Amino acid sequence: VVFGKREEEDEVKAKWDGVLARLPPTPPLLVEATLVLLRLVTSDAITGDDYRWRDIRREWLTLLQVHDVDDDHDVRREHRHPLHFFPLARIMSEFVLATSPDAVTARYPDSDTFFPDLTKGVRLAGQLLFSPTTTAPPSSSSSSWKCVVHHLNNARSSPAQPGWDCDVRYTLIDHLLTFAALRSHDEECYRVARALGSENVTLRGICPEVWWRYGIVLDRLGETVAAEDARAASVSLSSGGMEKSSGSVFKWN
Repeated sequence: VVFGKREEEDEVKAKWDGVLARLPPTPPLLVEATLVLLRLVTSDAITGDDYRWRDIRREWLTLLQVHDVDDDHDVRREHRHPLHFFPLARIMSEFVLATSPDAVTARYPDSDTFFPDLTKGVRLAGQLLFSPTTTAPPSSSSSSWKCVVHHLNNARSSPAQPGWDCDVRYTLIDHLLTFAALRSHDEECYRVARALGSENVTLRGICPEVWWRYGIVLDRLGETVAAEDARAASVSLSSGGMEKSSGSVFKWN
């Protein structure tokens, strides 16, 4: 009886410890979690239907609705918004909540004017990823992904906006742009992704992921030999069998 009571007490304690130790959702934590899930999506490890997207969507809504100040419509409302000092969080919330009807009143005010191409691109990508499967023809989906590529490519070439204290190009734009290009089934988008991949393997040449992604794009363009070389470089870098020489030329050990 004593052991049974102790086990019950341990279960209750563990339950309350979990509740009390849980950190409230904050913009930096939610951004990091969203970026991790996005990397899994762009790597085809999970889909937009994964249950973790539902959980993180609920957390974003909690953060935005708790601080909602709709009852006060003065011109300085946006300065009291929880995402005012977190530019990347504004963009990621648009992505995660793209299909959520409850997010309409909780959105950051005038988010479209802050960084219009990036906001439109990620919002459209979120709608395509999280919308229920429909009977729409594949051509319409391809056209929509092409629009995502167009917006993200414009955002990538735009000058940085005031307040951007982090590099969103590689962490967000590059991954999502390549993902959208591969789903657009459009040769022009493939070429945009190829140019992006070429830049990435030049600037981040010791990263296996950029070589692997570059190889996928080259495959879509029919450049089989170059794609095989890129995949070989990715595998070799992953196993530590390739190093960069002083002349910026890669060599195998």
